[in-house]
Amino acid sequence: MDVKKIAMIALVLSIISIIIAAVALSGSSANGVATLGISSARQCSDKIDNDGDGKIDMNDAGCSNRNDNDESNCGDRVCEGGETCSSCATDCGSCPTTSILTTNPTTSIITTTISNSCSDTDGGMIYTVKGTISGYNYGLPYSSTDFCMSSNTTATWLNEYYCSGNNAKSISYNCLNATYGTTQCVDGTCI
Repeated sequence: MDVKKIAMIALVLSIISIIIAAVALSGSSANGVATLGISSARQCSDKIDNDGDGKIDMNDAGCSNRNDNDESNCGDRVCEGGETCSSCATDCGSCPTTSILTTNPTTSIITTTISNSCSDTDGGMIYTVKGTISGYNYGLPYSSTDFCMSSNTTATWLNEYYCSGNNAKSISYNCLNATYGTTQCVDGTCI
């Protein structure tokens, strides 16, 4: 190799080292890929349903403006997106409480208790609105959405989830109901 090629390789390697150092100092990455100062779209302007509630960007109640970077909205009775028991107990339930019981000077027993919780987006047994329940049951998180039960192409039965206090419940409901004027189940709701 001649001196010019060696100098060019050294220059390229120096530039790569500078870029790697700049990324390491800035901590800027998205899904493990360095962005080098190029900002990615904010959650409320990226055309993605970031919190999984079926609404996108400014159509989501969690977005206050296009620069907002959190689509989730505390208080909608769904533990979604970046919400946690710490940031939104209304939707995610109470945080676990941890206590340490000392049995002798060298042994500790750690007990974690997570209270049962339940929230329902449609407000209960509302057969004409598709809803989702979510919360904790015996320390485990859950989320269940109303759905139609069918053995043929036309469904008349709805599996309706609802909360009874802090506990999750479900009921099978026949949508063929003259009192309410519904005749079938479509996409988790009686119509």
